Amino acid sequence: MYYQNVGMPGRNGLAFLNDGGYAYVQTYFENNTIAKNYVEFRKMHDSDTSSLCLGTDTTFMNFIPFNVINYPSYPFSGVNTANALSTLSQNVNQTSNMATRINNLCGQSNFCDTIKIHGNPVICSGGPPVVFTSYKNNACGAIVQWDIDNAVIDSIKTLTDTSVRIWFKNISWQGKLYASIAAGTCYGEVKDSMLLNLSGTQTLNLGPDTSICTGNSIILNARRGFVTYKWQDGSTDSTFIVTTPSTYYVDVTDACGNTLSDTVHVAPFNFSFFIGNDTLRCNKDTITLTATSGLTNYQWQPNYNINNTTQSVVKVYPAIDTFYYATAQVRPGCIVKDTVHITVKSSPPIYLGADTSLCIGNTLTLDAGSGFTNYQWNTGSTAQQITVGTLGTYFVKATAANTCVSTDTLAILNVSPLPNFTLGIDTTLCAGITYKYAFNLPNATYLWQDGNTSGNYTISTAGEYRLAVTQLGCKANDTVNIFYKEAPIVQIGVDSNLCIDNSYLLNAFYPSATYTWQDGSTNPTFLVIQPGLYYVTNTLSNNCIFKDSVLITYTSKPIFTLGVDTSVCITRPIVVAPSVNVEGNYLWQDGSTLKSYQVKSPGTYKLVVINKCGTHTDDIIISEASCEFLMPNSFTPNGDGLNDIFKIKYPFKALEFTFSIYNKYGTKIFETNDMLKGWDGTYKSKRQEIGSYVWVIKLKNLNGYSEVLNGMVTLLR
Repeated sequence: MYYQNVGMPGRNGLAFLNDGGYAYVQTYFENNTIAKNYVEFRKMHDSDTSSLCLGTDTTFMNFIPFNVINYPSYPFSGVNTANALSTLSQNVNQTSNMATRINNLCGQSNFCDTIKIHGNPVICSGGPPVVFTSYKNNACGAIVQWDIDNAVIDSIKTLTDTSVRIWFKNISWQGKLYASIAAGTCYGEVKDSMLLNLSGTQTLNLGPDTSICTGNSIILNARRGFVTYKWQDGSTDSTFIVTTPSTYYVDVTDACGNTLSDTVHVAPFNFSFFIGNDTLRCNKDTITLTATSGLTNYQWQPNYNINNTTQSVVKVYPAIDTFYYATAQVRPGCIVKDTVHITVKSSPPIYLGADTSLCIGNTLTLDAGSGFTNYQWNTGSTAQQITVGTLGTYFVKATAANTCVSTDTLAILNVSPLPNFTLGIDTTLCAGITYKYAFNLPNATYLWQDGNTSGNYTISTAGEYRLAVTQLGCKANDTVNIFYKEAPIVQIGVDSNLCIDNSYLLNAFYPSATYTWQDGSTNPTFLVIQPGLYYVTNTLSNNCIFKDSVLITYTSKPIFTLGVDTSVCITRPIVVAPSVNVEGNYLWQDGSTLKSYQVKSPGTYKLVVINKCGTHTDDIIISEASCEFLMPNSFTPNGDGLNDIFKIKYPFKALEFTFSIYNKYGTKIFETNDMLKGWDGTYKSKRQEIGSYVWVIKLKNLNGYSEVLNGMVTLLR
C-alpha cells in the first residue's frame, strides 16, 4: 500500500490497498506521563455493507490491525475523546491512479455472495498454530465470523477480517470449522465449512492378509486423516482397489510428520461352484438345476421359463436352446459363477387313446406311431403295436433318433360281460294273441329293428324281430321269428246296462269251435237275466282258443220323495234337495233342471226325475210361517222376578244356535247354545255395571240356512 496526504502527529489521509480498496488513516496521541501514539487504518468500501437507506446504522469502515513503533520523545498536546464520532470533511485530490466515485446509499449491490475456507485440514494435535483464511469477493467489506467447537482449541486470534490463527489441544478429533458473513439488510448469510482431522500419533492398518475371487475386487483402505499417501504403484489416494492376487503396501505421513507403513498379502481364492452339466431337454420335460449349496445371494439368469431366480435349486423348461448361468456369494465381496447349456429337442407325441373299457371277448389295438427307433411296452413287447383285451394299465416308452423319449399310458378300466337277455325261440301264436317282452337290465339301452328304444315291446303280427342291447358299453344282439295260425275270434257283446226285468242274449258262435261259458255250459249262446260278468272260451281243432267277456249291470227307475209339507219364513229361504236312488234328468215345476231347489215363498213345488228305465214324480206344499224372534232392548237383573234374564222372547227350533254377550271392552262375558237360556247380568258370579252390552246370535235354521244377528241391550238396576 501507499499513503497520500498522511503525516504525523495528528494527521490523516487516504491509503490505497492492494485489493483495490481504500483506507482512511488517522494518527492518534495519548497525553500520558509517557507519551504514546498509534495509527488507525479504517478500510473504506462502497460495497453492500452499507445500509440500504439513509439513517440506518452501517459498518462503513472497519479497522485493520497495523503495527506502529512508538516514539516516546515525540510529545502530543491536545484532547482525545474516546469513542467520539464527528463529521469528517476531507478534500481528496485526484491523481492519475486514483478515481473517485459517489454511490447512492439506497441502491447498493450485494458483493458478499461468496466465501471459501483455505487451510490444511489435517492437523497435528498440540503442534504449532494453524492459520485459516476465508476468501471472499474483493468488493465485500464485511468481516468474516469463525465458529468451531471450543472443546478442541486452546486459543484463537483474528488476524484480519478474513484470517484467523488457531492453537489446537493435544487430542484426537474430527469436526468442522465454519466461516460466515452474517446476514445484512441487503443480503443473506453466506457460509462455508471445512472438515478438520485433529490427531496425535496415528496408527495405520490395512487389515489382515486375505484372498480374492477371480473377477472380484477388494478395496484396501488406509483411512483418511493422514497428510500424504503413497501405494506400491505410486498412487496417492487413501484407498486402493485390488483386482488380482499380490502383495500391496502403503506409506503415509501424518500431520505431526510421522511416517507409517503397512502391507497386506492378497492370495488367490479358489472355490468350486457347479450348477450342472450341459444337458438335453426333450418335449415338455422339466430340468432341475442344482447349484453348489451353502452359499448366499443366489442369482439365476435369464429369467426365462424358470420357477425362481434366488434359490440354489431351480427348475427350467426352455422352449429353445438356452444358456443359464448362476452367481452366488461365498463371502462378502467373493462372487462365483457357473453356466450350463440346455439343448431343446423333441420327439413325436404318442397318443394311445383315452382310458376305456372292453366287453368280454373284445380286443383293442394300441399303436405308438411311427418315427421312433425303439419301442418298449410294459408287456415286454418291442413292436410299434400291441393288442390287449384284459383289465390293466398299458404303458409304452418310445425313443427317437435324437435320443428324446415319448411316452403314453392307457388303462382298460373294466372288462364287462355282454348283456344277458334272449328273445326266446321261434314260436307260433294263435291269431289275435300278442307276444310281449319286458326287459329291465341295469344301465342298458335298447334298439329294436323298427327303431323302438324301449325295453318293453309287443308283437301282434308275424315276422322277424331283432333287438340290440347295450350295457356298460357292451352290445349283444338276438333274433326271433313269430308265426300266426287261425283262431276263433268272436265278440259276444259289449258291456251293457239293462233295466230291471230285461234280458240279454250273448252269442259266441264260430264254425268248428267248441264253447265253454263261465257256468260250464257249452252252447254257442247264453241268455243274461241278472247282473254279472259273463265270459266264454272258444277252442278250435288247432288248439287255438279265444276268450271274450262282457259286464252286465242293471238299473231301476228313479225313486225319491220331497218330504212332508212344511212352512217357510219369507225372509229365510229353504233348499229342497231330494235323495234320488239313481242318476236321471231333473225337471221342476218352473222348468229348472238342477238337483236342488231354493224355496223363497209359499206354494206347491213339483219335481220329475226321468231315466231310461222310467219316471218318478213328487210334490210338496210349503206354507208361510212366522219365524221372527224378538230381543228386548233392556233388562233389570235386580231379583224382583220381572225382566231379570236377557234372552230370546219367542224361542223356535234350529239346527245350530249360539248366543253371546260382550262388554264394552270386547270381552265375551256370556255364551250359551240353549235358546231357552239367557244372561242374568253377572260375569264370573259378579254383578256387572249398569250400561250397554253387545249381543250376537249365530244360527242355522231347519232348512240349513245360516245367519248372524246382533244388537245392543242396556243393563239397568
